[in-house]
Amino acid sequence: MRRFGQKATLRVLTALVCGLLLPPVTFACTLVFQRFDVPRSFSIQVSQSGEPIPGLILEIKDGHAINPPTLYVKRTDSKGIARVEDLVAGLYEIHLGRDTAFQNLFEIQVHAKSNERTVPLVKVDWIGFETVFRTERFEGRLREQVLSIGEERFAPRPFLANTEIRILEGRTRKVVTSTVTGDDGSFKVKDLRPGIYQVEIRSQTVRPQARAGYGFDGQGSFPLEIRRGVSGGKRPFDLLVSSTGCGLAYYVEYKEEPGNP
Repeated sequence: MRRFGQKATLRVLTALVCGLLLPPVTFACTLVFQRFDVPRSFSIQVSQSGEPIPGLILEIKDGHAINPPTLYVKRTDSKGIARVEDLVAGLYEIHLGRDTAFQNLFEIQVHAKSNERTVPLVKVDWIGFETVFRTERFEGRLREQVLSIGEERFAPRPFLANTEIRILEGRTRKVVTSTVTGDDGSFKVKDLRPGIYQVEIRSQTVRPQARAGYGFDGQGSFPLEIRRGVSGGKRPFDLLVSSTGCGLAYYVEYKEEPGNP
């Protein structure tokens, strides 16, 4: 079974990966904003995987300005909710998580009077621009996904040996642990508690195809959630990584185990 993930830059919600289907390989980033119509007073609820995110900083900025200054700062309560009162009608940007490993951004259109489109409670995810890899244990083999410009969809996938993998706590960005892959790209991160982490991958060696834009350029990151009971979460896997104009793309291929088709 294969899963795909794409790390995107700020204000990038998705990466168009249709270029994987036909040569030449191309990646394009689509600028997409979530926009909510709200009355002058409203609430924002931030969660991840159905769990509220307390203590998260929200910055409210002018939605029309370039590099706008912060107008107001709010923080979510124990239920992941921040209350906003009496905003002047207009367009605003809401920036989430400046003090964490992950950020999200969306727009609100404040109306002077409530109408059928306005919502008093805006519900958003903390991690809004990246695909979260959910598993119960984090161990497998690290490989490079080399995008091919030939007739085949993908070129050979070499193992990434002697590559550092760092695990950072998602809220504080503090390094929890790190490891270095073996000669066969193997790695094993032990004793990770359930929660949200950032995985950083760093290699001292940049392969020629990466310089040409078709492999892993030596560094990248993606969000990881350790959760008990995830389907397939105990199975070994190959983690394939590739660099794109939108950031790190990762692919997960699960290995078959005896008695587990």
